[in-house]
Amino acid sequence: MRRVLSIFVLFVCLNVISASADDYPRNHDIDIQHYTFKIFLKEGSDMIRGETLIDIRFKKDGITGFSLDLIGKTEQSENKGMTVESVTLEDEPLHFLHDNGKLTVAMRPSVKGKRLVFRINYMGIPEDGLIISENKFGDRTFFADNWPNRARHWIPAIDHPYEKATCDFLVYAPEKFQVISNGYLAEVTNLDGNMKLTHWKETVPISTKLMVIGVSRFAWEVVDIYKGIQVQTWVFPQNRDKGFYDFARSKRALEFFDNKIGPYPYEKLANVQSKTRYGGMENASAIFYNQNSVSGERGYENTVVHEIAHQWFGDSVTEADWHHVWLSEGFATYLTHLFNEFYFGRDRLVAGLERDKRRIFRYYESNPDSPVIDPKIDDLNHLLSTNSYQKGSWFLHMLRGMTGDDIFFEILQNYYKEYRNSIAWTDDFLRIAEETSGMDLEWFFNQWLYQPGQPNYFCNWTFEKKNKTLKIDIEQVQGKGLFFSMPLEIGIFIQGDDTPHIEVLKVDEIKKTFVLELESEPSKLVVDPNTKVLLKAEVKRN
Repeated sequence: MRRVLSIFVLFVCLNVISASADDYPRNHDIDIQHYTFKIFLKEGSDMIRGETLIDIRFKKDGITGFSLDLIGKTEQSENKGMTVESVTLEDEPLHFLHDNGKLTVAMRPSVKGKRLVFRINYMGIPEDGLIISENKFGDRTFFADNWPNRARHWIPAIDHPYEKATCDFLVYAPEKFQVISNGYLAEVTNLDGNMKLTHWKETVPISTKLMVIGVSRFAWEVVDIYKGIQVQTWVFPQNRDKGFYDFARSKRALEFFDNKIGPYPYEKLANVQSKTRYGGMENASAIFYNQNSVSGERGYENTVVHEIAHQWFGDSVTEADWHHVWLSEGFATYLTHLFNEFYFGRDRLVAGLERDKRRIFRYYESNPDSPVIDPKIDDLNHLLSTNSYQKGSWFLHMLRGMTGDDIFFEILQNYYKEYRNSIAWTDDFLRIAEETSGMDLEWFFNQWLYQPGQPNYFCNWTFEKKNKTLKIDIEQVQGKGLFFSMPLEIGIFIQGDDTPHIEVLKVDEIKKTFVLELESEPSKLVVDPNTKVLLKAEVKRN
């Protein structure tokens, strides 16, 4: 079979577009429309059987094959990995090669625009991706945990966010289990042999990192309904009361983001206690949280808001390239701050930003050469860093400070509207921001996302009583050849006043002097009194 496919594999390799930062071999000649995943689970075995139907539209004539991601058995894990039994098209067997994590399928030359449905039958014990284990109560569970590219361990697919498709999950499992997945519940049928079929249907295109199942004993409830969208809670039955309490206020976040950003993109919103390795994973319409997140004390509410925010940014609007993950994590982090500002006041926003600022400075000390968008990172797990979360969030906060609230929220709304259920690059967000604001922002994106660090200002000031002038010398002392051009607010306090007079200075040089006319002598100067810029500052009076 290897010899039969050797010429074909060379063709496929030459026919993909791989000029991308994360080096995934994108194939833009095919477009996967829909996956149907049939998953067969057993009580006493970690072995799974899968039958996947893949509906592919071919975008040009003459395509003689395609490749999918699927991890097979390796020397390192002889007993784990998937074995492909057959690949068929209209019941006709096709030649295939399953090697080195790729399933390569040969076919007759395609016709442009035609859709074909391929059937793949396989079996095996997942090494990763579908976590088969016991929860903290000793109950057997099956939970998908796909981020970033671990879906390939248990389902054949294009395992990269650039390719989105709708999907169905039909899970055949012992009847004692309940099953949660993406989309809406289409069918539950008891079968012979104490088995049960549960069918979930996702009608909105999503990336494979978000395609999941959770199979366990669950207690679940419909918490609320918002605009016809069910808000659900799924927790282990031993945590029923605590879990129902912890997730009871989820509707508030759904309503806030729906009003501030745009319509919620999916059929339901379910918060699920699970065995994910992360604190939370934003799977589309079925968010998975670590099993220890349920406490009955609502201690994870910021995490819940963060994961719900991802339904808009990260899930619906998805980064086109892994190295642009700040478009997901930075957005969800800042939207959580915005939620807290709306419900609890600006002081909560500022406290969160100051906490994030300290984390950013600590991260920079250990990673002084790392920008937010860093193509040098080849371990995708290292992308989940302070740069992507907290610094990405601060970038959005600074953009808000420059544009004003009304324009800022219009930027987010326009960005979501244009790229809803699609993929986007940072340059796409830049274009939307410039078109909406009417501002030139390329310099701002370049200095904060593509270069490392942040400004460190040293401000020296004097007041001339005779001339009634305030002289301010501002120097950037962060070094390393870094320079930041930013509008900088200076709060000028006069003796006896609690509220400062604000002057906005355009700091566009490494060292610059400003002279202001002032009737009264200042008691002190504060750099960035309204917390608008990610900076360090030292102020000294001569």
